[in-house]
Amino acid sequence: MWGTKIGQKLQLFSGFGKRMKGIKIGIDTGGTFTDIVLIDLYTGNMFVTKVPSTPENPAIGFNHSIYKILDNSKANEDQVNVICHGTTVATNALLQSPLDGLGLIVTRGFKHILEIARQAVPDGYGNSYFWIKPDRLVPLQHIHEVGGRCNFKGEELTPLEEDSVRESITILKKNNALEKYIFFSGLGIDKNDKSLRIQAIVKTENYLKETLANVIIIRPGVIIGDEDHFIKKLLPIFKLFYLIPLFGDGKSKFQPVFVDDVSIIIKRIVLDRLFGSHIFELAGPNILTYAELYKEIARFIGKKKVFVPFPLLVSKVIIGIAEKTPFSPINLEQLSLFTKDNIKTGIDKDFSFYNISPQDTLGIIKKICTK
Repeated sequence: MWGTKIGQKLQLFSGFGKRMKGIKIGIDTGGTFTDIVLIDLYTGNMFVTKVPSTPENPAIGFNHSIYKILDNSKANEDQVNVICHGTTVATNALLQSPLDGLGLIVTRGFKHILEIARQAVPDGYGNSYFWIKPDRLVPLQHIHEVGGRCNFKGEELTPLEEDSVRESITILKKNNALEKYIFFSGLGIDKNDKSLRIQAIVKTENYLKETLANVIIIRPGVIIGDEDHFIKKLLPIFKLFYLIPLFGDGKSKFQPVFVDDVSIIIKRIVLDRLFGSHIFELAGPNILTYAELYKEIARFIGKKKVFVPFPLLVSKVIIGIAEKTPFSPINLEQLSLFTKDNIKTGIDKDFSFYNISPQDTLGIIKKICTK
């Protein structure tokens, strides 16, 4: 009956008395169970169920819950309009896991952000004088500030002060406040590459391995997802133009990886008692040349294209000018990816170390292109 009343109220806001059609699904992933609610907007019927959560890969429990509620309600997945998902898994892991000896390196100006705590005060701001804040997860003396800043798009505004990072690591190590250090590098890092970016990464990797006993280096391939700055930036060009520039000969290979898979394995690495020096190469199952990627994008959006190879020297000049505008599909750093293979070596650890099967990245690219 309650579900029917909800449906009747929703109909009032559906516009000129027309009944809304479709299904809304809400999912709450907890540490033990994943709860799910389905509401049929046309009938007002509501269905509720739960399935066991799967901490090793929350996506499994998430998908299982959807299939179960659709089966219980006899609904079709094509009817689903909205899926809302919330979870406290990350918060619980942070609060409940043994994180003794944790050090934190933050952007300059953010050292006291947890003390300020302006977002939420229990029982309202009138309780500010009486609320006793919980102990910090990281003691203030183990938080170090370094210069460098990115904007909300991930673009560098101020260069990272690498010497400050090294100094902070050294201090944390002396104070036994650094149990494990995780460094994000990149797939296909070649110590013989002369570019400043690659040399800086190689230098940092070597420094960490020489200085710290427990360092884990993460080398992801090109990371793709709903908000990536690679596929999403190429799409407008494919939709507007018939002739598509292909930087270089298009034969260089790359092995993209889905952002959700990267998040899952990083969580496992953080919470696992994994010590020593380790390198993880994170890549999806699909290896493509850039020419093949372009053809797939054209196929996914249903448009015929002609690809025009651009010599790299010409490409550098064009991108060097274009990247100073908001309309450049890639920057010079990304252009370097077109000049060499960016795939796993097979020497280091990968997703299989934690029995994780990375998702089909070609399927992810298709979803991005057809949204």
